[in-house]
Amino acid sequence: MVRCLAFGDLQTCVGRILGQGKVQFKFQTEESMNLVLRRSPMLFDDWMLSIHRWDPNISDAEMKIIPFWVKIQGIPLLYLTNAMARAVGNRLGYVDDVDFDENANHVGFVRVKINWNLDDPLRFQRNFRFDA
Repeated sequence: MVRCLAFGDLQTCVGRILGQGKVQFKFQTEESMNLVLRRSPMLFDDWMLSIHRWDPNISDAEMKIIPFWVKIQGIPLLYLTNAMARAVGNRLGYVDDVDFDENANHVGFVRVKINWNLDDPLRFQRNFRFDA
């Protein structure tokens, strides 16, 4: 059995090591668990953690998918829409959410939340071409 602080919070949880790199945590409250789930992805000792709500039927492939916010810069104003942000994001992975207000006056970047597979290499820059 593993005693822990709920990933940096003051609320405690207990966990058990399941093997094969998996640990199952039991939180005192649903709210504590949801707080940890919303904060993912997380790093521990320079390792990316895949955090999921427990389900007895979750596959190893599903465990390798993590939500990951990606910042996209440089989309020309002519093309700067939610649909374009989603299209660019879909080149990186499945887009779950777009954080962009098309009516905002100042737009330096847009953010997309993708479901990223841990088996895919993480690339810190990709270039796209916009034809006029």
